[in-house]
Amino acid sequence: ISEIEEDFDDCTKIQFHPSTSYEDFIGGTTIKDGNIVTESGKFLEKCVEAQKNPSKKYLFVIDEINRGNISKIFGETILALDREYSVDLIKPINVGGELITSFKIPENMYIIGTMNSSDRSIAILDFAIRRRFAFVKLNPNYEIVKELSVIDDIGISIEKLFKAINKNILDVLGDENLLLGQAYFMPDFLKQEDEKIIWTVKGLRMVFNYSILPTLEEYTYGNRNDLIAIVGEKIAAGIYDDEEFINEIKKTFPEAVL
Repeated sequence: ISEIEEDFDDCTKIQFHPSTSYEDFIGGTTIKDGNIVTESGKFLEKCVEAQKNPSKKYLFVIDEINRGNISKIFGETILALDREYSVDLIKPINVGGELITSFKIPENMYIIGTMNSSDRSIAILDFAIRRRFAFVKLNPNYEIVKELSVIDDIGISIEKLFKAINKNILDVLGDENLLLGQAYFMPDFLKQEDEKIIWTVKGLRMVFNYSILPTLEEYTYGNRNDLIAIVGEKIAAGIYDDEEFINEIKKTFPEAVL
């Protein structure tokens, strides 16, 4: 997203969650200084601004778009996602002192929604707005992990370990939506100022025990055998000694050993 932002004059980011409402997104009534007034939501506000500045390019990013109740958040304005339609708002909404009665997404407003495809609520998104968005699938980026990883002291290729775990996930669970993303292998606590990740055995062990394993346990909930098939019995149980851990990693994932 950060690289895409460079192509736009203005970028706004919000995140949907179960309590996100129409009032947050489009706008609604509220009480201010004892009076009932209307206030605009972030999306309506930015659309009005973009309409007034047609020479500028606007980007609106909705993170975790499938976490919110789409029908509730967009309301009648969901029709405007088709672009050719202008929608009458349920009630006029004040945007910067101007009462807005109809809503249309201007041509210079671009929208990106991000979501985790392993989230079980994806089906809800399909019914509501799937046909109104182009979908781009982002596969695990092994190259960026390889490029940023410094592995001098552990004797393990993080990139190859990453690939091996995902291969096991696909072989055992048969669902590519459950593949781990590169963020699991780019932990902030191991990053240096130049963004390089200095791997240590302890750091790798912590990533496994407190990030990867909990995710895999959720994926394989109720089936311990599947978890063991992915990472091995000892690693699945959690190993808290560095030497024992790295030896077991090398034994379980020999293709990652340097």
